[in-house]
Amino acid sequence: MAVYVNKIACLLSLERYSQCITECNDAFRLIKNYKNRNDGKHSPDELKRMQNMELRCCVRKAAAQGKLGKVTEAIAEYEKALTIDPENAQVKKDLAMIRKQN
Repeated sequence: MAVYVNKIACLLSLERYSQCITECNDAFRLIKNYKNRNDGKHSPDELKRMQNMELRCCVRKAAAQGKLGKVTEAIAEYEKALTIDPENAQVKKDLAMIRKQN
């Protein structure tokens, strides 16, 4: 899954925003399936790693949505990222910036 998350970062850097969003949605499905596998019997470290990947996907999807002018969707995605990591200063900053565009 880490490769998938890195691919998303590359797509964002290449300004392939629509494809980035599609790949983020696929990554969310993979992460959800992985979490549900084995009746949720994952180590705390494994769960933290999945949470971190999910956070990065949310932020990258929000950034791509913002670049495409989908401000409302980007705000919702940044808010989702904050539910994963409420104390993340960069996400709070990005959310404040995108809200100014709305």
